Amino acid sequence: MFGSNQRFVALLFVALSACKTSGDLKSGNDPRVNDDPSGVRTLDAPPGPGEVATRSEQAPTTQKSAEVLERELEVTQGELENLRHQIERERQEWQLKQSEIEAEKKKLEDALVSRPAQAAPVASSQEGDKNTVEALWRQGLESAQKKNDAEALVSLRSLLSNYPKSKHVWGATLTAGMLEYRLKNYKVAAIYFNQAIDMTSKRSVGPSLAWYFQGLAFYKMNKKEDASLFFGELDRRFAKTPVNAKARKILAGKAKAPNDLFADIPNWLDFVGP
Repeated sequence: MFGSNQRFVALLFVALSACKTSGDLKSGNDPRVNDDPSGVRTLDAPPGPGEVATRSEQAPTTQKSAEVLERELEVTQGELENLRHQIERERQEWQLKQSEIEAEKKKLEDALVSRPAQAAPVASSQEGDKNTVEALWRQGLESAQKKNDAEALVSLRSLLSNYPKSKHVWGATLTAGMLEYRLKNYKVAAIYFNQAIDMTSKRSVGPSLAWYFQGLAFYKMNKKEDASLFFGELDRRFAKTPVNAKARKILAGKAKAPNDLFADIPNWLDFVGP
């Protein structure tokens, strides 16, 4: 949107600066006019064909320039209107996608809840919660390793929804993003990676992965400018990490963005623990 406005201003400036009237010559604004000590005003170079026009002949040129600028303005306004329609269409598509994501999430969570409960010894509420968290975490990791991505997401989402203060929240968030990325749900993956980035201030192990993964998610969405911002922050914060070297190669066109983050980081389990 701003690019179109800047284009119009630049055209207007060039058109106005190009107009040279006889008034300019009288006022001494023409750089080819010299004042001789004898009082005779001379030209350093002969006037061009366009410069010998009289006032009456130059008026149509100014009028024509205004007409050209008016047409340019109409084109710019048309481009702005098209851009508005495009933004509105993308917003509606995003809302529809979010609705589909929420519906799928609800479906998976309902499927998890509907599973028959396993018999377990009587325990305190706190101990029971701890056992449930560990079971969900373990099941999520095992399913991810077996590439049962939908099942893994059910376990990890349940953990995140029901136990937001668990010690596994970081790992579940990052792993869920990696699963969504492998499923090519890059926008959803970016949401998880953004949440993981918010937690990195409390992490000493694996914080660089959140920035790297977020850059990859935007890169896969063909938003390379946004991707370069996250890769740039990765380079600033974690310049000596292996993932930063990977990001540099991708930005330089020397490597392709991976399709599977689990394969790209084979030792990923070392970074998702408490």
